[in-house]
Amino acid sequence: MTTLLALSTFKAQNSPKSSRLVHRSGVARHAVMAFAAVVFLAAAGLPALAASHKFTVTVVDKNVNVGAGMSYAAWTYNGTVPGPLLSVRQGDEVHVELINHTSDAHGIDVNAAQISPDHFSGDPMKNVSYSFKAEVPGVFMYHCTAIPILDHIAGGMFGMAIVEPKDGWPNGPAQSID
Repeated sequence: MTTLLALSTFKAQNSPKSSRLVHRSGVARHAVMAFAAVVFLAAAGLPALAASHKFTVTVVDKNVNVGAGMSYAAWTYNGTVPGPLLSVRQGDEVHVELINHTSDAHGIDVNAAQISPDHFSGDPMKNVSYSFKAEVPGVFMYHCTAIPILDHIAGGMFGMAIVEPKDGWPNGPAQSID
């Protein structure tokens, strides 16, 4: 750039008309180079900004069909067994709200939250709401926190949370099989 300025200054002293053209073309060239650098950096896969996700999960008592005309009385999240998939990216802020309109005690522990179980203590007959930052990538279970926990899980109160790595999976994009 110093050479270009020196050349531009030399030409300006020796030829007024040509110096304006050299100076303007130099500015245009720098502008194009700066624009190209910005485009290159944007395309280089800079990490995305963290997103915010809100998951509202409702406890539903429901007869679930298991095939061949058989069903069972299940406790469910959003009426399905397993419950809905909670999918976020590493670094995202996650807010979970559990709505319980049943007469049974229920809760929800998203293991991806990696927070103390004391956080889930309190009245299990009331709605639960909490937030966390998804810091560890992986596939995690979520389940009911009401005692006896295993009875609630066997009754249908479980699901999966996926925290995708911020830089993507090591072997390429994950594939979902429905």
